[in-house]
Amino acid sequence: MGYQLAGHRVHVIGYREFVGLGLIDIINRLRQECPSYNWGAMVLPHDINTRDYTSGVSRLDSFREMNFGDPRPLPRMLIEDGLHATRVNLARCVFDKDACAKGLSHLKNACYEVDNKTGTIQNRVRHNDASHALDAFRYLSSHLEMDNPSASASSFTSKSGYNDWSVPINCGATVTNSRRRRDGWNRPIN
Repeated sequence: MGYQLAGHRVHVIGYREFVGLGLIDIINRLRQECPSYNWGAMVLPHDINTRDYTSGVSRLDSFREMNFGDPRPLPRMLIEDGLHATRVNLARCVFDKDACAKGLSHLKNACYEVDNKTGTIQNRVRHNDASHALDAFRYLSSHLEMDNPSASASSFTSKSGYNDWSVPINCGATVTNSRRRRDGWNRPIN
């Protein structure tokens, strides 16, 4: 998800999905498809620091070696906090209708899990194709709330207790992992 800040507005200028490609392949593809972009800060999930157990090299180190923008991992936070940031920031976003068509379609289709027996809505997002776009927008929104808050510092209160929103981060793009995550999509958020 590519974006630019224009004052208080967030211009979401593109959305791309890559399935079955490694990080290096994705970066090379973005360089080919978007040669005129000046890549700034790259908002990355907290688990980008994970090290490969065979080489000992982290994905963040690999990203840095590619010299592609300025990688900025988000801190680990509750999914619920990111969803709150998403709700807070949606009104300040302007989407490129054509370049973001697939992402907007996925955002419209993102939904919570529903208990099949009782029909009640669960406190977790349904993991499907739509949830990857929601992840990207959630990362963007969390980054915006840390760097360029929607209103005041009190507009976003973290339920996780993480309150260091003073980390300076420039804008650029969000990168998500499109494979099934093991860190909680199927457990309730408390």
